[in-house]
Amino acid sequence: FNKEAKETSLFGVLDSSGKVLRSNDDGVVNVPKNSIAQVNVQGEIIKYGDYCIYGADDIVEALDRAQDNPNIDATILRLEGPGGSVPAIDMFREFRRRKTKPIVGLVSQALSLHYWIAVLLCDYIISDGDVSPMFGSIGVKCSYLDRKKQLEMLGIEQIDINAPESEHKNLPF
Repeated sequence: FNKEAKETSLFGVLDSSGKVLRSNDDGVVNVPKNSIAQVNVQGEIIKYGDYCIYGADDIVEALDRAQDNPNIDATILRLEGPGGSVPAIDMFREFRRRKTKPIVGLVSQALSLHYWIAVLLCDYIISDGDVSPMFGSIGVKCSYLDRKKQLEMLGIEQIDINAPESEHKNLPF
């Protein structure tokens, strides 16, 4: 696992002319005044990141990094994703309370949690392209396969037992 590689794909810095800043041989990025941070939020968002996926904790850490650097004037928040975990929302709400610099959302896909983040954090939201960007779709979706007939044909009976206190549990299903 290369933590530096993970960080650079999530967080980057552009100088005042829009050039991406690279780290020197020591792995340090010298950030000049009037720079812009770029935080890339791609794919599903979970609350806590791991070796395979960034979490809300990683994204907020990157946003804080931009906020805390006196040479960074603003952040471009690139959003491309289907949403994510409801418990992740609180981390973004907490960040909003301490946000002091402008954030511009550059959106190719902001559905569900991604859209929620754009509306909550961004001072401006800009569509990344004019053909396929998508916005919206707040809500929870559930898909499942109904295998009752298949199980019945195999002679398998499913028995569900609910506590008496849970008379409405799974009623829609």
